[in-house]
Amino acid sequence: THARRCADEMKAPVDEFMCFYGVGNHGGGPTIANLESVHSLDADPEFPARLVFSTPEAFFQAAERKGWPIPVVQSELQHHASGCYAAHSGIKRWNRQAENRLLAAEKLSVAAGIWTQQSESYKNEFTRAWKHVLFNQFHDIMAGTSLEAAYDDARDAYGEALTIAGRALNQAAQSIAWNIRIPQDEDARPLVVFNPLTWPLKANVEIESSRLKPDMVLMDEAGVIIPHQGVQSTTTAGRSRLCFTADLPALGYRTYRLLLSSQDAQANPAQASVESSDRVLENDRLRLEFDPATGCIASLRDKREEIEVFSGPAALPVVLDDPADTWGHNVFKWDQVVGTFKAATVRLVEHGPVKSVIRVTSCYESSKLIQDFAMYPDRNQIDVSVTVDWHEKLKMLKLRFPVNVKFMKITHEIPYGHTERFANGEEEPGQSWVDVSGVSRDKEIPYGFSLLNDGKYSLDVNVRDIGMTVLRSPAYAHHIPAVLEPDQHYAFIDQGIQRFRYTLFPHAGSWENAGTARRAAELNQPPIPLFGTFHPDGQLPQSDSFISVKPENVMVTVLKEAEDGDGWILRAYETGGASALAQIQLPALGRVIESDFGAAELKTFHIPSDPAQPVTERNLLEWLDE
Repeated sequence: THARRCADEMKAPVDEFMCFYGVGNHGGGPTIANLESVHSLDADPEFPARLVFSTPEAFFQAAERKGWPIPVVQSELQHHASGCYAAHSGIKRWNRQAENRLLAAEKLSVAAGIWTQQSESYKNEFTRAWKHVLFNQFHDIMAGTSLEAAYDDARDAYGEALTIAGRALNQAAQSIAWNIRIPQDEDARPLVVFNPLTWPLKANVEIESSRLKPDMVLMDEAGVIIPHQGVQSTTTAGRSRLCFTADLPALGYRTYRLLLSSQDAQANPAQASVESSDRVLENDRLRLEFDPATGCIASLRDKREEIEVFSGPAALPVVLDDPADTWGHNVFKWDQVVGTFKAATVRLVEHGPVKSVIRVTSCYESSKLIQDFAMYPDRNQIDVSVTVDWHEKLKMLKLRFPVNVKFMKITHEIPYGHTERFANGEEEPGQSWVDVSGVSRDKEIPYGFSLLNDGKYSLDVNVRDIGMTVLRSPAYAHHIPAVLEPDQHYAFIDQGIQRFRYTLFPHAGSWENAGTARRAAELNQPPIPLFGTFHPDGQLPQSDSFISVKPENVMVTVLKEAEDGDGWILRAYETGGASALAQIQLPALGRVIESDFGAAELKTFHIPSDPAQPVTERNLLEWLDE
């Protein structure tokens, strides 16, 4: 009967369907699969017990041959429950962290296994970790719409995934560090920094220890002195935190030395630093100025291009009315402003040769927002660390950034790609970046602004004004038509403290040429620092890279052990919407992969452990395409 109903809906003969019973999510209910040739259901009373499987490919091939009316969707599906994109900040950030830490752990584990010939495999543990991540991507869990108690289970499952990834990362890093040739030097302390990304990286690195001193000198493996500074540490007595800019090879590491003796402190030459005050940060590329009355960005100026990046107050925290249920049913815009945060303090909290930081503390009703804006002497981006202590109910918090361009194009990251959307103020799902590019309103040149994040999935763009959704505070699992009764007690989402980071990345030209996709990945997969020990007999050099990828618009995101059989899986995609001939070199494996990538094309390769066997292209299930 179920098969006939489905056949009627598809306007297809009933003998194109089969029905069988199995134990699953629907408690043994019927499941439908397409077959090219199945005898009449009525002619075979034993049919429900026969298990015959089809494939998606066979289904669509049969549908095409039969001429069934299959709709073609050329844009995104309709938005259902737009509030899910922001509900429950915890599950959103746990998911982002787990995905990225597992990807980093898999890549470094492969590199460590090849470089050090270690026999330990984390494949089975990675499988368990990924199952936790995928299970929690079920539509009511990651959507933030489950019962409150469900998030204790989700937190624990993500916690196990993060623990597995962290253990594997530490094992890989320790395995490599113990094999690096580091001569004995009682006046030095080795520090190894690992880059889990597949391109060279210059990034801020911080590490904490009880043995750090202000007068230490930091050198790389070539003896070049590296500027560093102390930054705020924990309240524990005797501990210090070191900050410096590491220049790291692609999917590799670099060894630094901290000279413990203060006698060499004079060898550290004067270094350029950010010009700083309580209101202004300025380097050779950017000038950032704050309004002390509001705590908002009053000006972000691109000095090289002589362009004002924003057309009004930016990083503006606005509080919006949000009476919708947890899903946000039937709501497509949140635009009723009911309040704004007011600045309590705007002050310089860090200043040195590596970075300078202005901290903006703002308040609204019972809630507090702290934003630390960090500028570096030699980088054209501003990193922001955010702490929110939220105690409001049935309200939404956004940070707004009005971009100073016209004729704009709005581009959002989607998984393994990007999409362009209308700037109509509707709430949209996003990944780690959004970009507004067009023509500068100051000068008639192409210009744009990318907003990157490490744990938010919801935003709107109203004309040229980006509104990153920080949080929503509906009641847990409130589904219309149920009504919240005024005399009842309810638990509300996102109460208390949460932390995340975002990056301001203004750029000349297009986001594709500026490298927005890479910058967002750098925010989400930061370097891993590790204090090392001396190994005079080590077999590895003090700096090495496992991979080289050209051109820059091809990004390798996955390198792991193959799920079936031996060897490794490598996955890459084209990031900028332009075809490319990619060359991926893996010197430690003696492999070079050359492949044509179409615009936004995703490819998966199997690299056999036997060097005599060729590299083959696979589908996303890691099967051979036939």
